[in-house]
Order: sequence, then structure tokens, then C-alpha cells
Amino acid sequence: MTIDEFYEEHEGIEYSVDADETVEVPEGQLSLDENEEDETKLQRVK
Repeated sequence: MTIDEFYEEHEGIEYSVDADETVEVPEGQLSLDENEEDETKLQRVK
């Protein structure tokens, strides 16, 4: 990877970390889905 490739814009998840170290994610980027085994999965919304 070149330095130019490193600085190119790429897909990712926007987030911010609050002073109490919790993470805020803008609405519409992620969803929480539960399956039959009561496991919660974090999924990226496309």
C-alpha cells in the first residue's frame, strides 16, 4: 500500500467516542438483529 492509497477515502463506519468512553454511531449505519438463539448481532446497514 502506498501513502497515497492510505489517504484515499474508503468506506467505513462513522462514530464518535464520548468522554465516558461510550461510542455514538449516527442512526441508519448499524442495526441490531436477534436470531432464534437469542444472540444479538450487530450488522452494517447498506
